[in-house]
Amino acid sequence: MEEKKRSFELGTFTYGISNTIIIFVLSVAVWFLWGLKIEALFPGMFGAYLFWAILCIVFLGFCGESWPFTKLPQPQAGILALIVTLTLDVIVVNALSAYGTVIPTFSTAPSGTGWTAIAMIVLFGFYGYGVQTNNMDHWPWKDIGINQPYVGIIEIFVGTFITGILYFLLMYPNLASYAIQPILPLSTVVGWFYSVIVFWLASALIWENWPWSIFHSRAVKAIAAFVGNFLGGTLVYYFFMYLLQNFLVPADAQKALGDGITLWPAQLGVCLAGVFLVMLLCFQGWPITGSLSTRLIIRTIIGFAIGLIVFYIYTRWFGFVLKEAPVTKDFGGNPLMFMDLFNCVLLIYTVYFASWPLKLRK
Repeated sequence: MEEKKRSFELGTFTYGISNTIIIFVLSVAVWFLWGLKIEALFPGMFGAYLFWAILCIVFLGFCGESWPFTKLPQPQAGILALIVTLTLDVIVVNALSAYGTVIPTFSTAPSGTGWTAIAMIVLFGFYGYGVQTNNMDHWPWKDIGINQPYVGIIEIFVGTFITGILYFLLMYPNLASYAIQPILPLSTVVGWFYSVIVFWLASALIWENWPWSIFHSRAVKAIAAFVGNFLGGTLVYYFFMYLLQNFLVPADAQKALGDGITLWPAQLGVCLAGVFLVMLLCFQGWPITGSLSTRLIIRTIIGFAIGLIVFYIYTRWFGFVLKEAPVTKDFGGNPLMFMDLFNCVLLIYTVYFASWPLKLRK
């Protein structure tokens, strides 16, 4: 019996590859069975529901640490968590859409900006809610003895405050139905803030919370991480712009994009974010031995190299397979849409379902 049980267990790389294949196949299936149809009928709707599904996963899986689903066996726990997530997703998006009858910016009428306004909340919410769970390690709530589900509830309220400030400061002026002078153009806001997300995810997922881990106080770590990610993300933004303008985007495509190229650090960043998530959740943060500096260097080289390769293949070939709009004849696609779908499926499968029925050999 023991031998039979072991035969179904997988080593780290077999486990990681199996996870990745399952997630990729499911993502492509959802894209062609649902995504293309929805986008063709109601442009922007698929993205709004998709992005908010990711944020609902952050609510339940990260802020709430999957409470109370962890008390159930798989796949029942994953199924129930998925049902709750999809229900919340529909409720929130429909509520925001209904808000468009009061505030025209959120109107989802064909000529309105509603789907974009609704979806872009998630850009800031992913950081506002998510950073509290990893870089900040639920500080200060767990330090004063608060447990789940109250930690998750508090963090959702705090995250809403953070998200609201960032959204109405940076995004809303670009979409408002009345004239407001934006701090930055919409494309630059998306490109820069996604660069902040990339730096945050790199720190949290592949750098073991470095450089914030150099501080001994949990409070200092949390505050330094929250502020420092914006500084690190700004450096990432300029680095990505350099790569895009000099290596990754052809000259004719840059001409076609014009000022819109400032959004493309987000298109590159979402490819890297997907790779970082795969490295942690599918390949269990390999390597896990050796010195901290060795581990971080290896993960960084692997993560950034594969992320660049994914972006290159996507914009030269895979985006056309997905029937996305080209920028030029040989360059195009919208990684932000499909890669976020991939990331959403990845989180559902690895967090909610714990990669059921796959088992990792211990």
